[in-house]
Amino acid sequence: MSPSADVRELESKSERWNIRLVGHNDLGGHGDGMQLLKVGPYVYLAHLGISPMALTILDAHNPEEPRVVRQIPHAENTHAHKVQIAGNVLIQNQELPYFKTKDKSVQHQSGIKVYDLSDPTNPREIAYLEIPGKGVHRMWFTDGKYAHVAADLPGYRERVYLIVDLSEPSRPQQFAHWGIPGTKEG
Repeated sequence: MSPSADVRELESKSERWNIRLVGHNDLGGHGDGMQLLKVGPYVYLAHLGISPMALTILDAHNPEEPRVVRQIPHAENTHAHKVQIAGNVLIQNQELPYFKTKDKSVQHQSGIKVYDLSDPTNPREIAYLEIPGKGVHRMWFTDGKYAHVAADLPGYRERVYLIVDLSEPSRPQQFAHWGIPGTKEG
């Protein structure tokens, strides 16, 4: 089946209003996309974690035929379903999966991976900020200096608001955190 026939079939089966499907890519069978960002002609898609992929980069120069140019797997027993980009810095969360059976014999990664995105199709990991506990869930990073993060920190019964200083991307640091009163143990 041609790509345009695939798109026509998908569009005929979908509910939509004032929108038209122009292209599709099955992501190499890893269609568990959770969050995506489009920067220039490239689409950066973070995966929920059911597949082994953490990140897929698509070339969307031709939106009718987006093509996978790179896929990066996540660490075992970890999921990385969020992606944020500011300038040439891409960050991705690392978290213990909460939606599937966990393999207690395999340690998960918990924290934030930091990539240099000077080459938009070949992110280069330049730092890793380990966050003890279950890891990082949501993130917001737009100014190139601070990431605003929901993280599970030891000593708290709920996620906290964590600010990470990324002004020097190769040396990320916890800058501040705040928890809802009453959620800190003891």
